[in-house]
Amino acid sequence: MFAQPGDERRRAHPESRRPRRARRIATAVLLTLLAGIGAAGPLLASTTVVHHGPRSERIVALTFDDGYHPQAVRAILAALDDAGIRATFFPTSSAVKASPAVWRAVAAAGHAIGNHTINHPDLARLDQDAIRHQLTASRTVIERVTGVSQIPYARPPYGSWDAAVVRAAGAAGYRRLVLWDVDSRDWRRPSLRTLVANATSGRPGSIVLLHTLPGTAQALPSIIRSYASRGYRFVTVPQLLR
Repeated sequence: MFAQPGDERRRAHPESRRPRRARRIATAVLLTLLAGIGAAGPLLASTTVVHHGPRSERIVALTFDDGYHPQAVRAILAALDDAGIRATFFPTSSAVKASPAVWRAVAAAGHAIGNHTINHPDLARLDQDAIRHQLTASRTVIERVTGVSQIPYARPPYGSWDAAVVRAAGAAGYRRLVLWDVDSRDWRRPSLRTLVANATSGRPGSIVLLHTLPGTAQALPSIIRSYASRGYRFVTVPQLLR
């Protein structure tokens, strides 16, 4: 459950670029050592990086990143409403500011809304003050627009993080950095069949990465039916990780 360490090309899948393997391993070792000796202080101890929830129950969390394409967001909302399920959205605050009515509708429908920064930078390339600003300023905008409190979970753009990002997220009040274990690869604009197959490869406790893209909205009813036919229930990320 706990981590190791996706514009058309980049924005289409803002989480597609991964940190190098060596960097992920070094970061994981660093976090382990710091936790063990207490040098990281309470922030590292209380802020965790997760890829999935417990594997003991047939539940899955659908998550939607970015928030661009407001018509796609509305279509996603309609599909979720038709199925009577709740999901988790990680929009950038720039997308929320651009389409405030859409994001008020997301909040009014009861979906969880997390933090995906202001404008999608690689947080691991920023200093502590800049990381905290990306998270806190984004939260302020989203809460002002939607009128609801943001969940204390953030998704780092590109899935990129290190010890400094964890520390800054903790300082900004975030309990979790939420990654994923199922990548729909919808950013590649695959065929409907391929997108559905990618998105439905989850296991109990999976977190599914999707984006607010037109093709994703089209595929969503099939994704929902596939999981439901196998006995899965849909939960928000806070419900999954409680």
